Amino acid sequence: MTDESLSAHRRVSLKTHTRSAMDPGVPLDSIVALLQALVRIPSRAVEDDLAPVARCIEQWFVARGLRHRVLRADSGALLGLYAEVQGMRGTGPWTVLDATLDTADFGALDSWRHSPTSALVEDGWLHGRGSADSKAGVALFAHLLQDFAASPDAVAGRIGVLFDCDEHSGRFGGARAFFDHPHDEHGPPRPDGGRTRSRTGPGRPCRGCRPDREACEPLPE
Repeated sequence: MTDESLSAHRRVSLKTHTRSAMDPGVPLDSIVALLQALVRIPSRAVEDDLAPVARCIEQWFVARGLRHRVLRADSGALLGLYAEVQGMRGTGPWTVLDATLDTADFGALDSWRHSPTSALVEDGWLHGRGSADSKAGVALFAHLLQDFAASPDAVAGRIGVLFDCDEHSGRFGGARAFFDHPHDEHGPPRPDGGRTRSRTGPGRPCRGCRPDREACEPLPE
């Protein structure tokens, strides 16, 4: 991988031409602010405590009154968060958008132009681990959900966002916790983050699992 292509995985463009091509109603500044807040919190799989980054997005949900719940294992370990909007336009599909709050490791720090948690904007580029993939997805999907929540009469069916805190470990714990129990025994997600628990454990290897990590069961068809 060249230095240029490696850098592309560690930054995202915020250049002026991107703004001009956008619908003026897109809250780009708010999206960038949330993305920066997430990037500044180290959330490397296995290495870091994932509670702070999960708390960041949960507080964002609470501040906007978005219905959500925290996904935990029987042990109490944090696995992810799920938030949802129920449409008022009638019946329709249940759509779930998935992104990850945990990231890969930083690798060699001297290969970074700026700190992996700097979230620095320089010459129209936002730098940091997760800025161009996982955490960018979280910031975008969270704002999409906020937009749908503001106009539920335009939504048919249900739309949710699932933010996995256990994906880069190879266990996909957040996804498994949700898809094993999509209809939580406590009812739909609540604005106060009503919790659901799920049992996780060793399983058969599947695509995406690292050989040095615990295997996981494939998701149901």
